[in-house]
Amino acid sequence: MTTSMYYIKVVACSLLVLLAGCSTQPTVKDPDLPKNIPKSDPQQELKNTTAAEISEYKKAMLHLKNGKLEDAKAVLIEFIGNRPSLAGPWANLGLVYLKQNQLDKAEDAIKKALLLNPKQAHALCLLGFLESKKGNFLEAEKNYIKAIELKDNYPVAHYNLALLYDIYFQDIGKAVKHYSIYLKLTGNQDKKTADWLEHLKGTLKKG
Repeated sequence: MTTSMYYIKVVACSLLVLLAGCSTQPTVKDPDLPKNIPKSDPQQELKNTTAAEISEYKKAMLHLKNGKLEDAKAVLIEFIGNRPSLAGPWANLGLVYLKQNQLDKAEDAIKKALLLNPKQAHALCLLGFLESKKGNFLEAEKNYIKAIELKDNYPVAHYNLALLYDIYFQDIGKAVKHYSIYLKLTGNQDKKTADWLEHLKGTLKKG
């Protein structure tokens, strides 16, 4: 189980659950984002979102899924410029920056998402991953646990926490617990993780 495998899984799973908001195609790729978020009503902004905007936003998610990060980022930045009080687009932008390994920008976007919605489990999971990349494993653990407390059926949060216990904390018992939950939530479709879980269970028995 490698850290590169971990990275692929966390960004892919987070992508699928952060569909919110939309935009028209921007003319610039990466302008400076607003440092301060203007006060506005996120519920009203969401209600004002048009079908055409939602369609464009879904295209951004498809770009992200297909690895077209600059195209996805462009749409997200334009949307944030128009509706900065919605948390979802900030979290998705943080995801793009994570995949581009631009950690400072990723942290800024993810924390803005959490400022707007402190109970967004997906942003907490992304923040946990970011902290783990920076070597802040205790902070990563805290964020994964918060995400699970808010959404206990969130598979990727359980997987990320399991891997943290497995690789960095060497706490095999907790790793087994969260790998098991992850597999149950995903219908036991991840054979590599299932095989690894059996190996860990064998290690516990020997101990």
